[in-house]
Amino acid sequence: MKIRKKIIPILLAGGSGNRLWPLSRKSHPKQFLKLFGKRFSFFQETVLRIRKVDQVSIERLVVFTSDDYRFTVKEQLEEINVKPELIVLEPEAKNTAPSVLAATFFLNEFDNQSLLIFLPTDHKMEDANELASCIETVVESKVDDAVFLFGVKPSRVEPGYGYVKYKEREAHNNIFEVETFIEKPSEKAIIKMLQSGNHVWNSGILLAYPGILKKHFINQDPKMVGNVEKSVRLGATDLGFFRLEKKYWNKCLSVSIDYALLEKIKKILLVKFDSDWNDFGSWNSVWQESKKDNHGNYVKGAVTQQGNKGSLLISDDSEIELVAFGLEDTIVVSTSDAVLVGNRHKKNEIKSLVEKLLTGKKRQAENFKRVYRPWGFFETLVKRDMFQVKSILVNPGSRLSLQSHKYRSEHWVVVVGEAQVTLNNKVKTVKINESIYVPLGAVHRLENKTSKSLIIIEVQVGDYLEEDDIIRLEDDYSRKH
Repeated sequence: MKIRKKIIPILLAGGSGNRLWPLSRKSHPKQFLKLFGKRFSFFQETVLRIRKVDQVSIERLVVFTSDDYRFTVKEQLEEINVKPELIVLEPEAKNTAPSVLAATFFLNEFDNQSLLIFLPTDHKMEDANELASCIETVVESKVDDAVFLFGVKPSRVEPGYGYVKYKEREAHNNIFEVETFIEKPSEKAIIKMLQSGNHVWNSGILLAYPGILKKHFINQDPKMVGNVEKSVRLGATDLGFFRLEKKYWNKCLSVSIDYALLEKIKKILLVKFDSDWNDFGSWNSVWQESKKDNHGNYVKGAVTQQGNKGSLLISDDSEIELVAFGLEDTIVVSTSDAVLVGNRHKKNEIKSLVEKLLTGKKRQAENFKRVYRPWGFFETLVKRDMFQVKSILVNPGSRLSLQSHKYRSEHWVVVVGEAQVTLNNKVKTVKINESIYVPLGAVHRLENKTSKSLIIIEVQVGDYLEEDDIIRLEDDYSRKH
């Protein structure tokens, strides 16, 4: 039976999780990664999966993300030829509850007859048909006043997940009443729960009408409702994005939708979702899902190894050869600027380790050598006192801001493509193997007017070489600093 009701996907893509550090960092988090050699990121696969459900009105796709990831979202959607109805920018990460509430305000205004499906964008889910079947189950139940949660049948003991206990008697076909939520229980408790047979993993996928969600929020947290409503109403369109108003948004508590709403309302129903699902909350969960060799090792990238068992060995940089022997149940992840080594069975301690890196003001805590910008990216090659060398790639048809610096001069050498350089009101074309000098304090801009990528080598010289030494005079992306 075809679903006649419209269903609008709300993609939640604002998380900056570091549980897969050092591959996932704040500057480029898990949802935008392409693991296992896949062509698409987790975010892109979420979009493509929901597109396969032909009952969904994909033309109304809505994305919630942070200001930091707006151009990454736009670029990754363009890669798969998807144009969203709306990309909403959150001024600050506030977990899932404020995002879900903001979506209800947007959708309640212009389409309160459509079901909303909220989808995390950093999960693995192979079976689009099962997703379609669960959506159809919700619609055929004709229950319009409930919030539906998708629960995944557990395939292993996983302490890092949230669990849901449901009543064994069906309320409708494959739909059950939720009894309680259990957040990250012990392994001993999980074994008992799995033996009982009426516990599932909390997938974080929700289905509900916007008006129903709004009503529950008003009953449970009217203060959040007031702040989010004002943030939506006072927000503004900016370069094709909708930017939520900052002051009222930042007054909201950072809280999950489970804690803020789902655990407190009575009409919460669970749809059992039987699919190969994983939220990759740890490197051990990546190992669980990977294709292994005869000794239980997952090996990827520039790795030479022998005599290892049950280990995960990844080198993300082709210039760094990871050599390993005699390891058992060990995680080794190597990038161009950091190496993670740990016991696969130990509780995931990466969050606390990243906090230590932050305390020590280590760049690797949040950023890579390669830093993405809306016009392309730059990568630090060498950094010493008084000088720094970068490789800069500018996408076709893109340009950097018109800017100046207080503390450094720059030398640019074009190695690929052709650059148009603005320097103190003069414009010059710089070709391969040609260079140009940008003096301290000069107003300048780098632009790529061609249809191919531009790559330059930049040598900075000065007594302060950080990114905040940029005075922007004009910017295509409305950045102020």
